[in-house]
Amino acid sequence: MSLRKRLSLVAALSVGIAVLIAIVVCYMVVRNQLEDQVTSALNDQAAQVMQTGTVSLAPPNIPASAGGPAPYVQIVLPNGDTRSATGFQLPVDQHVLNVANQEAGTYITDLHVGANHLRVLTMQASYQGVPAALQLARPLNGIDSILQDLRLILTVLLAACIALAAALGRVGARRVLRPLGEVAEAATGTFGDQAPSVLEPVSDGQWRFDLWAANRLVLREAGLADANIHVTDVPTGDQFFSHRAQQPCGRFAAIARLDRPDRTPHHQKEGR
Repeated sequence: MSLRKRLSLVAALSVGIAVLIAIVVCYMVVRNQLEDQVTSALNDQAAQVMQTGTVSLAPPNIPASAGGPAPYVQIVLPNGDTRSATGFQLPVDQHVLNVANQEAGTYITDLHVGANHLRVLTMQASYQGVPAALQLARPLNGIDSILQDLRLILTVLLAACIALAAALGRVGARRVLRPLGEVAEAATGTFGDQAPSVLEPVSDGQWRFDLWAANRLVLREAGLADANIHVTDVPTGDQFFSHRAQQPCGRFAAIARLDRPDRTPHHQKEGR
């Protein structure tokens, strides 16, 4: 993968992750606020019931400003029999029976009954002098619809942000890689037809510059014979500092010497 594509991908992923985190947080906050309104209305009506101690098929209501009465009310007797003014049947499990038998306290749960998504509060109560469980239920379908629309909007927003980040990443990559193109152009202008010997294409917009080969060409152009040009085979990465790879790094000292034609080159003396 070329450097330009990698830069674009990194930009898109970085923005995508940041936007995704923001979207998840936003979605959770909105969902909790909407559902908390339903829970508060159930708790307010339960508080009104606790003040009377006894209930009928029409338990005490709360004002419309607080959410109004629960649309679904069901009384569960200790033997599992139910009473409901609307005929709407809420599921009765062992937990509900424990509340009816005064063996468990108030709890809230979410249920799906047919096409209805409900939040149900179950509490202890007394019905006609008999211990019972009172169930107050409010629908969550409207909230589910709002959240579904919100998820769609946020998903489109996420996709748009990622696409925009990728496009801006490509533009930024061109600006970042432009100096590399200028180096390649300068090398081509300097070495002409011999430029391919010092420039090796690596990927889109990237080249590997052979500095040793470039120095050899410069020395040839200056009039030195190949026999008088010697290139070390010492691996620079193992024995010398690298400003790019090491931060901080050490410093170099370079010493150049010109031998007289009547003297044996120093490197040849060492080879004897």
